[in-house]
Amino acid sequence: MPFYICSLSSFLILFIASWLPAQPPKPRNPEADARRAMAAFRHPAGLKVELWAVDPMLASPVAICLDEKNRVFVAEEYRFNQGTEENRTRPFLLEDDLQIRTVEDRLAMYRKWAHKFPGGMEWFSRHSDQIRLLEDRKGAGRADYSSVFASGFNDPLDGLGSGLIARDGNIYYTCIPNLWRLRDTKQNGQADVRDALHRGFGVNCAFLGHDLHGLVWGPDGRLYFSVGDRGFHIQTREGKTLSGPRTGAVFRCEPDGSQLEVVCRGLRNPQELAFDQFGNLFAVDNNCDKGDHARLVYCVEGGDSGWNMAYQTIPEPYLTGPWHAERIWHLPHAGQPAWIVPCVGKLGAGPSGCVFTSGPSLPERYRNKFFYCNYTGNGGIESFGVVSKGAGFEMVDHHDFLKPVMATDCDFGYDGKMYVSDFVNLLWDGGTAGGRIYTLFDPERVKDPLVLETKRLFADGFRQRNPDELLKLLGHGDMRVRLRAQFALAERSEIAQLTMATSKSNSLLMRLHGIWGLGHAGRREKSVDRIGEVLRVLLKDSDDEVRTQAAKALGELRYAPAETDLMPMLAAESARGQFQAAMALGKLKSHNAIGPIFEMIKSNGDRDPFLRHAAVMALTGIGDMEAVQARAKDRSVSVRLAVLLVQRRLADARIEQFLDDAEPILATEAARAIHDLPIEKSLPALANRLNTFTARSAVDADPLIRRAISANYRLGNVEHLRSVIALIADEKASPRMRQEAVAAVGDWIEPPPRDRVIGFWRPLAKRNATIVRNTVQDALPSLLGKTSGPLQVEVVKLVGRLGLHVDDNLFVTWALDSRRDVWSRIAALQALGARKSPKLRDALNATLGCSDPRLRAEARAALATIDAADALRRFDKVL
Repeated sequence: MPFYICSLSSFLILFIASWLPAQPPKPRNPEADARRAMAAFRHPAGLKVELWAVDPMLASPVAICLDEKNRVFVAEEYRFNQGTEENRTRPFLLEDDLQIRTVEDRLAMYRKWAHKFPGGMEWFSRHSDQIRLLEDRKGAGRADYSSVFASGFNDPLDGLGSGLIARDGNIYYTCIPNLWRLRDTKQNGQADVRDALHRGFGVNCAFLGHDLHGLVWGPDGRLYFSVGDRGFHIQTREGKTLSGPRTGAVFRCEPDGSQLEVVCRGLRNPQELAFDQFGNLFAVDNNCDKGDHARLVYCVEGGDSGWNMAYQTIPEPYLTGPWHAERIWHLPHAGQPAWIVPCVGKLGAGPSGCVFTSGPSLPERYRNKFFYCNYTGNGGIESFGVVSKGAGFEMVDHHDFLKPVMATDCDFGYDGKMYVSDFVNLLWDGGTAGGRIYTLFDPERVKDPLVLETKRLFADGFRQRNPDELLKLLGHGDMRVRLRAQFALAERSEIAQLTMATSKSNSLLMRLHGIWGLGHAGRREKSVDRIGEVLRVLLKDSDDEVRTQAAKALGELRYAPAETDLMPMLAAESARGQFQAAMALGKLKSHNAIGPIFEMIKSNGDRDPFLRHAAVMALTGIGDMEAVQARAKDRSVSVRLAVLLVQRRLADARIEQFLDDAEPILATEAARAIHDLPIEKSLPALANRLNTFTARSAVDADPLIRRAISANYRLGNVEHLRSVIALIADEKASPRMRQEAVAAVGDWIEPPPRDRVIGFWRPLAKRNATIVRNTVQDALPSLLGKTSGPLQVEVVKLVGRLGLHVDDNLFVTWALDSRRDVWSRIAALQALGARKSPKLRDALNATLGCSDPRLRAEARAALATIDAADALRRFDKVL
């Protein structure tokens, strides 16, 4: 009923509007509109909001950053649905989008479908994104100067420019397919130097906004950034190929673009990244708008969050495929797929910008806290903190901070103020609704000497400062100051000062910056012996966090002499220490650590998925597959699972041994690896165990059985078809899997090109229709006799779809038998109607007056196909 009410209302509005006199458009007053919006803002008491800039000074701000002079750079987008395309509003792109693997493939796809766009290929270059520079030259607390810093980002392959960060005169800009480094060498407010540091991001169209973004400086001195599930395929300067079509990822590289690597993947749209005060990296990742939650992801090396673009378009009854069915997106829980690294928190509906602050300019509640922009739903800025939970984290103190506002990004200026970009409104047909930037601040705290010093330090710069001054700044109250001082010391290889910073007499945070600086400097040194020995001593420090960070730095430096000092940490009480020690030993390829790592696995008992991940990464890095395989029969389920996960990472066909494991979780994990990767050599082993799997009493065997069905379906021989048919009649299998088996048999002759389980593009050849029909015909008595309810309805539909022979009298008997299940009688009517049987009238005479309303409704619908007038009379009586 609500649908019709809504439709009628919409019609009346349109009808009335059609004869009302045209009204002139209401004149826009951007300043007044902004101030009306500000009047509704809710924020913590004691803070003040001011309008810093409003259109026409800027428009459509997607991201912002501030440089050392407190100037604001704005990424303005104008290509949304106007040159940057997606496979949602352009569904004709979907099938190609599921296949392409490089940005060159995407360009070829555009050329193929150019006739669908106004102007052909010219459509993709009509509009350009740009970077705008805003300044408060008068010092009045509001922008008074606006200029275009860089434009011309309108190549057919260009995405939406979605990320900015500044450092030492360089502006880094993310705009698919490139990571740009821009510089204004003439000091005239315009970039005259443009270097594409990397190219190859955005293989796919996916959804609009799933672009390249998330720029942030890591405590190791590297540039981190992210891409949504538009994917990537990149040739690095060092000759490596990094490939991940249809999946989001986090990357890092040196400031000059060298040594690019993937940190983690399996994300959907991680629009922003942020490090906490201990150097832990987090991403705010978007949900898929189908009942899941947006997620806070703790980004660990080698982690996979489990998302793939193909899931987005898997329909009911298997909506989003494994993403929902196997609860991949949920917080950690028993039975969750073990190959993923789970999220650590639940966020709002549309997280975009995110920033961490050490908090000297805000109330105490916001010291060392995160802020993120929740763009949709309850729109605005929210705040939260994180606390350790084992080797992972959990969210705390999650609450609204500034609402309502269509905030796309937020960042802290060196003046202590939070700068917030307001998109105002999203116009799906292109164009702009304007743009605003607000500042939010504590009027008293921005006058604090520490805040004023921070502004002065950045304005003056760090590189010219002497080593002792920089050393002192490593203990500053603002993390941004500490980082820049650390970077300056590391870049100058001031090992003595960095070593002094690690002294026990200093604060914990100062010591950590010393450790990070040593690791940073070590990457620039020909020999790491001196630095390695300093860090090695810290492995015996009394502070858990110091030991943890030292272990991480030693692993990244590949300092082999630290092996013997790292191994005891595997049995330490600190889960974070265990995590980093295991990761480090993996990078050192420490064969001596294999035994202790397996002991850590056994002790963990899969309670902490982050510890399990570190152990698997370590064993994979060490690379002794025979030593790993030797534990395949271990009594510990956790040890066997670790062996399996290592073999998955290396696509080792021996993983099929776990299909027969007594523990259902292991059999399911093996099936996931064999089917989903896939490991083609092991596909027959998975297929051959279908009927064995159904005999098990696992609580949720569906993920396992679904993949076994698909393995048989993909192999496609007669014996595989018979196995799937047998499952339809097997009452031990769940109704969902029996229905999936029916669907698979229905598709057997002409298989659709997408995988039945994960939705990937995996086309199969057409099968012999006669053989398929004869095989199903032989089994038909069993299928009709051992099914009931909605499943039997599907079997009867299968009869019609494949054109199988069934005596119409059987269906008449079903329809007339009042003792039969109502679904069987409905199936009988549907079958008789589909076959245009002359006996349908006999069945209808007995069912039109039936007491069950579902059966009566089906009978009336069937009657309408053979006697519309009679059906209409009966409908009138019902109404």
